[in-house]
Formats: sequence, C-alpha cells, structure tokens
Amino acid sequence: QGFTVSGNLINLLQDHSDAVAVGLIASSGNKNPFSASWDYMRIATTTVTPSTWQAVNYANGTSPQQRHENGFVEVNGKFYLIGGRGISAVNIFDPVTRIWTSGAQPPVELHHFQAVAFQNKIYAICAFTGAYPSETPVDMVYIYDTENNTWSNGPSIPVNRRRGSAGVTLYNNKFYIVCGIQNGHTNGWVPWLDEFDPVTGSWTELPDAPRASAARPCVCRA
Repeated sequence: QGFTVSGNLINLLQDHSDAVAVGLIASSGNKNPFSASWDYMRIATTTVTPSTWQAVNYANGTSPQQRHENGFVEVNGKFYLIGGRGISAVNIFDPVTRIWTSGAQPPVELHHFQAVAFQNKIYAICAFTGAYPSETPVDMVYIYDTENNTWSNGPSIPVNRRRGSAGVTLYNNKFYIVCGIQNGHTNGWVPWLDEFDPVTGSWTELPDAPRASAARPCVCRA
C-alpha cells in the first residue's frame, strides 16, 4: 500500500543529501494499521591523507638513557622517560629544542608501570621491582615532582591489592588502576579495579573487570 514519508525524517533527507534512512517498513494488510519505527544514519565521505613516520634528530649531542619496561608521559610540554629495569635517572625531552636533560633517580627500581601525571607530578602506581622472572610488586605509590626534580613516597598500597603491570588512568582527579599480575612473569593475573585518591591518599576497591590481564595501558576520554 502507498505511504508518505513525513515529519522529522523527511526534513533530514531534505537537509542532508548524504543521509540515508534505515528502518523497517511494515504493512498491516487488512488488520488494524500501526506505525512503523524509523531510524537513520548520515553517510559522509572523507579523504584520509596517508601518515608517515620520521625520526627525531636530537640536538647538542644529547640522547636518553637506554631502558625498557619504563614509563613515558608528557607534562607541561615536555616528555619524561621514567623508571625501567635497574635504577636510572629521569630523562626529560624538550620537543621544541630537541634536547634531553637528566632528572633525579628514583629511590628504588621501578618498572612495569604506566606513568600518569597529575598536578605537575608523575605517579608510579602498582609497579614491579626486581629481576625477571620473579619481579615483586612495590608496596607504595612513588611520586616524581617535575617542578622540583624530587621523588617522594606516596601512600602505602593495601597488601591485598598489590600487583605490577597494571593499567592506570586519571578521571575526575582520581586514579583508576585496572588488572595486573602479582607474581612477576609467572602467575597471579588479576581482574581488580581500584580507585586511588591522590588528595586524601585513600584506596577504594571497585568491581572486578570482566577478565584478568596484565600489561594493558589505559586511556580515559571524558
């Protein structure tokens, strides 16, 4: 039977030539008529310019210290290479001058952590220390102050929530720590999710993630 498209849908089709209506058209036959439900999507084409990688040439003969299993984060326009196996000074890269400089060494070996910045400080939460394959979780949060080039000990991590290689992200001025592994590279994968408040130092256990995993960087987009 004939029908007429009207209302919001026809206005959309008239206003956007690249819109396509999507939905179910149903007929009631000889029965009582009923309304069909419509939805729509807009289709537009874009041109994607291929991207290329290029090496950054450092200035004044500077370069970072080689390391692995470290953190890397931006604070106030500079990049901080932090932690890694062994105890290495923080390396700081200025992308404007392309010069590397050195900062303070951490008080202990810190590796397998996701460095996250908050109020000009870099937090190492749920890091490992020690040698492969039996690395152990550190017992506290470690904090690097980028303005004063100093390290400090943060709050203790609850014994039953200690692990390394966890994903960490910041949301509404609180850190969220997800998953990780308790016993180095051997066993103890966990699905834990925790909230850490850097202002009060409080630690809150939240519902577990659907699966246990480790070495999963986190990003939060509010």
